[in-house]
Amino acid sequence: MYKLFVLSFLFITSLLIFAPECAAQVFLSKGKVDQIANASIEYLENVDISIIAINDSSRTIKDDNKLYYEDSTRIISETPPNVIYNRKWYIDNYDFNFTWSYEPINATKVAIIDTGISEELLRKKNISPGKNFINETKPPIDDNGHGTALASIIYDISGPYPIEIIPLKSANSKGLLDVSTIIKAIDYAIELDVDIINLSFGAKSPHDLERRALQKAVDSGITVISSVGNSGIEEYYYPAAYDNVLAIGSINQNHVRSSFSTTNDILDFVSPGEKLLVQDYTMLGSTKIVNGTSFSSAYFTGQLAILHTNLLHYSLKQLKTLATDLGIPGYDKEYGNGFIMSDYLLKSLRGKNWETFITSNSMKSWSISLSLPVNPEISLNKYIKIYNGHLQQHPVSIEITDSANLTVTPNSPLAPGEYWLVIDTELQSSKGTKLAQPAIKKIIIN
Repeated sequence: MYKLFVLSFLFITSLLIFAPECAAQVFLSKGKVDQIANASIEYLENVDISIIAINDSSRTIKDDNKLYYEDSTRIISETPPNVIYNRKWYIDNYDFNFTWSYEPINATKVAIIDTGISEELLRKKNISPGKNFINETKPPIDDNGHGTALASIIYDISGPYPIEIIPLKSANSKGLLDVSTIIKAIDYAIELDVDIINLSFGAKSPHDLERRALQKAVDSGITVISSVGNSGIEEYYYPAAYDNVLAIGSINQNHVRSSFSTTNDILDFVSPGEKLLVQDYTMLGSTKIVNGTSFSSAYFTGQLAILHTNLLHYSLKQLKTLATDLGIPGYDKEYGNGFIMSDYLLKSLRGKNWETFITSNSMKSWSISLSLPVNPEISLNKYIKIYNGHLQQHPVSIEITDSANLTVTPNSPLAPGEYWLVIDTELQSSKGTKLAQPAIKKIIIN
């Protein structure tokens, strides 16, 4: 058994549990998802990490979410009422209070291309005015209800975080969407530099112009998420079936695949999509129950937005590795790679929820103590960094005071504001062992 890395952080010591497998990490500008090649990495089972500042003194609707091509037209359809359920189990059953306790690193923008949003939600904090592509002289007010349901799920999951929801109304009151309108909305989302686009609709036939527009969005660093479909059988719906889109299926409260959730070999993840209590668009304060992969897609969108907001580093392979496996072991057509839970991913990828350190010392040094000698051949500046509030790296000098002790000092005074001291997972000892969790500490210079 390897000895443990031990680092001191503000005179507080805590135990970090290592994930058994973890992808190599990459810095993400503005929280965008990147994918990189993954090397074989040896991990410690656990580690004590700390860092010391050494020089400081209503109604129920089942949404089929089926869009059919008639030339370039789609439609969102609904079925008659289902059973009544009046609790937000998709919030209550998971540890969102823990998730929401992390100090956010990034602001995140989420575009919803759908039927718009209710006037009530439009007045909420972090809801953007958006745009109406059906009638550009009017706000994107929902006259169908589908878009409002999506937005309310993402809004509920976002909690206190700076996650901006941008409704882009592209469907009329009957749920009809035209490909040309969808493309306009995608292009507008690219102009806004959003982080995530949610597309909770689908059709059985691909459309090359739609595919190209989505590829342009992905090439711009945007993550595109879509519902896999509600046919309940094995088939493909687009845009979920495009290679550049994350396809999301539905599970119920017991983590069992919803009977309506489409199965196929392009399914990426599943999320709750049954008996979800959401805001209705018809009356102030009214609610309804919805079912469908439209809404599991919105749930996944909210979860991913939380990760964008709270992480400097992660990859798609890490999401797949850390997802809760459901169904038969490994990837399968009913559950994809499984169900991601933001609390578990934050524990694994961000580590301890450190308290913010406030100081007026703009040239503070930080001492990192290790129980194993650090690898003298690696570039420490590659793995230990300070970022400002805009996620721009501030130059630092790292001194090895002895084989197992480091001192980190800014090369120039830190201006008043927010900073992040980051120890990356790739920091390794002389024996090649690496961290499977980063240490991320917020610093405020006043």
